[in-house]
Amino acid sequence: MRRSTLALLSLISLTLLPGWECGEPILDDPGFDLWCGDKLCSWEVGPGTVRRVPTWHRSDYGVELVGDLVVLKQDSSVTSSSSTCFLVELQADHDDGVRLTLEMDFLLDGHAEYSHDLASDDWQDVQYRVATPKWYEGVRFTIRKTGSGVAVLSTIRVIKSSDCAGPPLEMVDRPLGALCEGGVDCKSGRCEKVYQLPMTMGQGQTCSGCAADADCPAGQVCGVEAGSGLKLYLACGATARHALGERCRGDSECATGICCEGLCSACCTGRACTNGQTCKERPWNSLGPSYQATVFPWQCAPGAKLGEPGEPCLFDDDCDSGSCKGSGPLKVCTLDGRTCTQDSDCPYYLWTQGSCLPLGQRGGRCD
Repeated sequence: MRRSTLALLSLISLTLLPGWECGEPILDDPGFDLWCGDKLCSWEVGPGTVRRVPTWHRSDYGVELVGDLVVLKQDSSVTSSSSTCFLVELQADHDDGVRLTLEMDFLLDGHAEYSHDLASDDWQDVQYRVATPKWYEGVRFTIRKTGSGVAVLSTIRVIKSSDCAGPPLEMVDRPLGALCEGGVDCKSGRCEKVYQLPMTMGQGQTCSGCAADADCPAGQVCGVEAGSGLKLYLACGATARHALGERCRGDSECATGICCEGLCSACCTGRACTNGQTCKERPWNSLGPSYQATVFPWQCAPGAKLGEPGEPCLFDDDCDSGSCKGSGPLKVCTLDGRTCTQDSDCPYYLWTQGSCLPLGQRGGRCD
């Protein structure tokens, strides 16, 4: 089968328990109580149809899956950084000829890494745990009914837990920017270390497209890129594609020709400024408290109004003329320094989402 599409029974512990456990919920509307007309508000339905019906008690309503093939889907934004174990709780009733399964797609690509029969019948309370993959960014939950006959779900809760036994689900074919332990985890076959800024403690190794310039087509170089919501990774691209203040790993990807401590810079240790200027980072407090977690590139006397015409700059106060012109605003995420347009472009590190802040002019040069 493709990847590890079905979980082995050894990955879960299935027991009948008298009551539910407390925990942070992952699924919306686990009791199928929210209806928008004749449709469930929180679940995508199709193929097949559903209808609201009584369950174990005439005052407790659930959902009947109507048809020989019925599929309910719901996406969750839960990630491996917030939960490594799911506790599944369910209550259902179905005819003998009906099969109910729960699937989990941790890559949101239409192929489930986990699939298991929902064993509840006659409204029994059932709980079991699933050890999730070591890395994932969101999950698609699918309930699938196959076979003719009646099937009614009263409850299906998935909550965060920490009591899973056994190995985590295996997941390969990870995309660029996914955390990895080796090339076998990645669709690209490469798992590489990206230079870490001081704040990016959770970066680690990520699935990448290259390890060195030699891996790239002629005229391209291996440099730092970022995928939406994922970690930084290495990929081939044009030379000099990154401007002052953008993330980098080597000089050739920077328009300034200098990559210093992971950022395209105008100078660096051992690559001094001209005219006796001091190579340093702009103090974060010169721009306000929101910049406390921002890492700045190395520049020659930033903010001292000493930059000569044509020298790289971020702000007007970098230039003797008082004017820094570029292609538009350069905005970067605090914590990992990737370029961004809004806060939602910035990933979480250690349960904190980075902010998208302006860092001057992109590709700026002093007039």
